Amino acid sequence: MSKEINILLFGQTGAGKSTTLNALANYFRCSTFTEALETIEQLSEVIPSQFTLPHPETGESVTIRSNCVDANASANECSEVGASATIHPNGYLFPFGGNVLRIIDTPGIGDTAGTEQDRRNFEGILTYLQMLKSLHGIIFIVNGTDKRKTTFFQYCITQLMTYLHKSVVQNIVFCFTYSQITPGTFGPGDGFDVLKAFFEKEISEVGIRLEKGRNAFFIENDAYRLLVAKKQGYEWKPIQKMLCEESWNYSVKQCVAMFTTIQTFTPHDLDDTISLNNAKKVISELVEPIIRLTQNIEKNIAKIEKNKEKLNRASTTREDLKELVEMEVEDLEKQSTDIPKMVCTNSNCPENVFRGHEKASYSTVCCKPCNCYHFVDTFLDDISKTFCSAMAFKLFEFSFVCLRCTCKTSDHEAICYEYVKIKRKVVNENAKKLLSETNDMIEQKKRLLKNFNDQVQNMERELETIENIGAQFDYFLAANSLFVS
Repeated sequence: MSKEINILLFGQTGAGKSTTLNALANYFRCSTFTEALETIEQLSEVIPSQFTLPHPETGESVTIRSNCVDANASANECSEVGASATIHPNGYLFPFGGNVLRIIDTPGIGDTAGTEQDRRNFEGILTYLQMLKSLHGIIFIVNGTDKRKTTFFQYCITQLMTYLHKSVVQNIVFCFTYSQITPGTFGPGDGFDVLKAFFEKEISEVGIRLEKGRNAFFIENDAYRLLVAKKQGYEWKPIQKMLCEESWNYSVKQCVAMFTTIQTFTPHDLDDTISLNNAKKVISELVEPIIRLTQNIEKNIAKIEKNKEKLNRASTTREDLKELVEMEVEDLEKQSTDIPKMVCTNSNCPENVFRGHEKASYSTVCCKPCNCYHFVDTFLDDISKTFCSAMAFKLFEFSFVCLRCTCKTSDHEAICYEYVKIKRKVVNENAKKLLSETNDMIEQKKRLLKNFNDQVQNMERELETIENIGAQFDYFLAANSLFVS
């Protein structure tokens, strides 16, 4: 009985992911180049793609665009230079070895729209994966000729891995494109050596060891590109046909080996990865309140220390001591509001400050009332922000920013509450009791000092508890994430 094999396809923007997906559709259809050439009219083009070839006579670059007939697939692709070709994750089904492969195409990593777009892209991928129970494999498409280990390259690899549960490491394979080393010779190139060294020397804790034929495979899609071009009237030379035949046949064998290997993997339980990312979201939401709580405790410790100084300098009258039994402290209260609003949570936002002596502004209010609140905790949460009246698309940065505070869309949150900063007088009942138990001024002073010291110790224990909570967050992410940045 056939089963569905779910495979996620990732790749850096520009690595040839869309072209590879189209080529795969034809490698599955035709095992030899001769067969593909004879049935060129049935050439499969599942998603739009484009590439350039030299004109056979002039040598000038000619842009070739695939003729994808699927309107939905065309709407999901972007042809802007430097931007990810794929906009949203989408699954494509192919028969293979008696089973059905569901290859899930995803937006490219390292989009020109920036890290915020990468984050949104992965949230879209998680939403798609929630429809599935397991994942059999993850294929990273890597440019086999790229010998530069740039910061951007490292970002693309590590950024993606921060979203993945560490148990998925056994399901990851790498497919290197542009793998023709010399005419008619195929295999590992500079890209393989760079990535192998990166995993073994710089992020060895991930546990990935590249090995040809086990988790590293090599294809060359020139033959597919030339078939697309020939179908559109592009003339090629006899030598090109010969090279295409070798390239096609080699790539088919590599693809068969890669997908056969993936079918032997123990499927990854997607609940692990989805739960990890849900936990990361909760942790990120707790960071700001924890920071504010820490700041309040530190301020209150400083006030107690001032009272201790006053006590040491104070006269020994009962009235002087009674004044120190009361202390004004700062606190935060979270209060629900009737009107939702869009606020900026960026700590560097120039207006993200406390206002007045009692009421505290949680952050800059950029839109009020804001209907985006109704989409909080849904898959439309991030998308709805781009339609907020406070947001505008900034063409030169290719991203949405706030018209009110100029911070990014990702720095904003729709809420229906506010933090109120209050100052209240606190009567230390324990200290009051100690004073009532003796009329000896010196003894009363000693007891009050001891009480102040006890308060400081209690607050320091609270700080230690908060620090332990932060450490537990870090431990959880380190224990479950494939990579922690």
